Amino acid sequence: MIVAGVSVVRSAREEEWTQTVITDPIVDHNVIIDGYSNVQKPEEKLEPTVAAGNEGKSYIYFDVPLSDELQEYIQDLCGEYEFPQFDTVIALIEQESSFRQNVVSSTEDYGLMQINKINHEWLKKELGVQNITDPKENIRCGVYILQRLYHKYGDIEQALIAYNRGETGAAKLFRAGVYRTEYSASILDRAATLQRRETDE
Repeated sequence: MIVAGVSVVRSAREEEWTQTVITDPIVDHNVIIDGYSNVQKPEEKLEPTVAAGNEGKSYIYFDVPLSDELQEYIQDLCGEYEFPQFDTVIALIEQESSFRQNVVSSTEDYGLMQINKINHEWLKKELGVQNITDPKENIRCGVYILQRLYHKYGDIEQALIAYNRGETGAAKLFRAGVYRTEYSASILDRAATLQRRETDE
């Protein structure tokens, strides 16, 4: 979920890590935190397919319960924001809402990307959105926040942590030397295992 308004490239990592449980200073439960060595490995690039009716544009489709139209919309947004993280966005949506468009959490997080109520007003002003649970408007808000965090931190894992905890909460973890949480690791694991769906060309 998104906790606070923010001013976010997926860096695939190969890590050696030890697992420790710490008391989370931001939320009232324990989280699994992984300390790891920072060894970069090159990202795998997905080759897009061209779906019927979309000649001139190439899209990737994952085998998830999200329409082709919305998958294309996410990819268009990622291109607009120079944010090559389509697989991460899909995995985040699965983590946050299980692809349920109208879900509202007990902490007032809304829609596919679980946009917290505290963010609604500034997003409406900045992006002109009217209905935060409309799938496209909700996705635009979520991708907009995530890409800003990504471009700020230069690291998709830190961006995901800030998306989940807000920048204030994330900053406390970063100061403590924590750059991976159960949440960020889960999303990146999901993204790595997404299955492509074949389309008629």
